[in-house]
Amino acid sequence: MQIECVFNERHKLAEGPLWDAQAQRLLWADIEGQALHSVRADGSRHRKQVLPGGITSVSLTNSGHYLCTAEKGFLLLSKTLAEIWRSQMVEATLSTNRFNDAKVGPSGHLWAGTMHRKMSEPDGNLYRLNRNLEWSLQDSGYLVSNGPAFSPDKKFMWHTDSKRRVIYRFRMSPRGRISAREEFIRFEEAEGYPDGMTADAEGCVWVACFSGGRIMRFSPAGERLLRVDLPTSNITSCAFGGEGYRSLFVTTATVGLNKKQRTSEPLAGGIFRVDGDFQGLPPYEFRLNPKILASLQDDDA
Repeated sequence: MQIECVFNERHKLAEGPLWDAQAQRLLWADIEGQALHSVRADGSRHRKQVLPGGITSVSLTNSGHYLCTAEKGFLLLSKTLAEIWRSQMVEATLSTNRFNDAKVGPSGHLWAGTMHRKMSEPDGNLYRLNRNLEWSLQDSGYLVSNGPAFSPDKKFMWHTDSKRRVIYRFRMSPRGRISAREEFIRFEEAEGYPDGMTADAEGCVWVACFSGGRIMRFSPAGERLLRVDLPTSNITSCAFGGEGYRSLFVTTATVGLNKKQRTSEPLAGGIFRVDGDFQGLPPYEFRLNPKILASLQDDDA
């Protein structure tokens, strides 16, 4: 197995890696820097776009746009990163909350979670955004919602409360309806906190371990299969990409590191690529209603 830091920048909180196969670029959200970054698979040709109102995740759409979560809502960007649409504020009365991680599921919906900024109150919620850009509440009671991921057979969704160190599992219908959550994996203290995650072609779950310095691979039954150690403590998320989706791209953070750790971990906050004998799957695209897109473009004109 080969591990390489392909982009060495001291991000406070890099999150939500996404491989855009059409552009042959890796994108990620720089939450503290309120910016969207992208590079080639080898870390070259870096681009950065600052987005007022912040960004916490980025997803592909069937229309060629990028769908993002801002701190307090949803955002649609063109491939040139021009703003096409911004939603009204979500959770406008909860000033202590912000969006965190989000991903598109097999039904074409975006699943997006919120979190309590100080991680001390269970005010976080899970929302589903539909093709008409309408959102609905699906689950609640999270301290830090994180890492939606989906099984290759499209039957399950995993979602995390990082602060509680629990990954939950939901049974999912073809139309994007979910069952009541059940506990799937509980992290041990030494493993850190489960953060962003993704599934591979075999249905196993790869989980970033914040404060654990590792990525862990779990079987579809929740068994611990593999541990990949990285040269920094705070691992935030992971996603497959590159040729044949055979590389695992990993985001990290400097937030939460003490002075000694910052000195001893010079690659903290960087973007890593892990290559080995595994394969992921392409990310799902958000299915945007063409009529809604046309109306947005008319408004913009």
